[in-house]
Amino acid sequence: MSRSSNNANPFTFQGFDSTTELLRGPVKPKKAPGDKRPNSGGGGTGAGAGAIADFLKRAAAVSKRTPEAMVRITGAAKGKDHVKEHLAYITRNGKLDATNERGETISGRQAVKDVAEEWTSAGLAKKGPDTRNVMLSMPKGTDPDKVLRAAKTFADKTFGGERQYMIALHTDKDHPHVHLTLKREGFDGKNLNPRKADLQQWREGFAHELRALGVAAEATPRRARGVVKKPKVQAVYHIEKRHQAGTKRRDGTAYAAPDVQLRKYAEAVKEITGNAAPKVRPWELKIRERQEKVRGAWLHTAAVLDKHPSQDAKQLAKQIRDFVKDMPLLQTERQQIHAQVAKGLGRGIGQQTDKGADRT
Repeated sequence: MSRSSNNANPFTFQGFDSTTELLRGPVKPKKAPGDKRPNSGGGGTGAGAGAIADFLKRAAAVSKRTPEAMVRITGAAKGKDHVKEHLAYITRNGKLDATNERGETISGRQAVKDVAEEWTSAGLAKKGPDTRNVMLSMPKGTDPDKVLRAAKTFADKTFGGERQYMIALHTDKDHPHVHLTLKREGFDGKNLNPRKADLQQWREGFAHELRALGVAAEATPRRARGVVKKPKVQAVYHIEKRHQAGTKRRDGTAYAAPDVQLRKYAEAVKEITGNAAPKVRPWELKIRERQEKVRGAWLHTAAVLDKHPSQDAKQLAKQIRDFVKDMPLLQTERQQIHAQVAKGLGRGIGQQTDKGADRT
């Protein structure tokens, strides 16, 4: 949005409230001294105009599908042997270089063992895990070196001087990702127990460091993008990958598909064929209601932009509508499994309410 357009007919936060909450997520941003959010009847000048400009800039980036910086907890290690195994895993048993909180390079199998010994020699946690294992990733095509540099800077700013950690880059998948293993107990004796708000702040921090290196990155909450399904945890991902590839264990037996997934497909078959009555799942209605609110918030923002005389505003409104149109279907994982099973059984199952009819 151009400054001249805003001055000619300034926006206020009226009409944008619901979308700003979506983009903010569970994090409560810190207010700078003297920075006051304008009320719904504000004039859109001063700090208010700056806040609106920042909002429109981010809304444009999200609706343009700027790559999303991902930060998620993949697990934890408990006990001396488990800690040693995990550090060996993220360094491919010492074949990949890693970096610690002091900025030192950890290279080779013995160096990795030394780190594990250093972390556990002072004693292990009496309760809970000894590490928090975090993955930071970007989509396919992102420069791996910049992903690693951004992750290192993020880790230093967020955890440096607070606790021990080790960080290593993996490029064996189609997207670059960094494994960050944090010792749960900090130098002050306090344990790291991140919440949803912490994870969102970490995503914001990682995305900020990527942008500082010239990499386009956003950190939008999943619900703001209409995403319903959560990503698979790392353990399940590797089990399913092995199963699909037909690989075998050391004893020669094949990896089996996860029991949980098999039960979901079996349940879907029973319900679709009439051998079991469909279960009432209240949470699916809540998910659908939440996703409809997401779409409604974006479309309301587009309607507000359409009323502005500038072409920039109208172009952003169209971009937002296209973004909403291409959002994922309003389906939970169970509903997606039902659709797959129905297709496989060759039935014209009455799942239309779970498919195209749910688009806004």
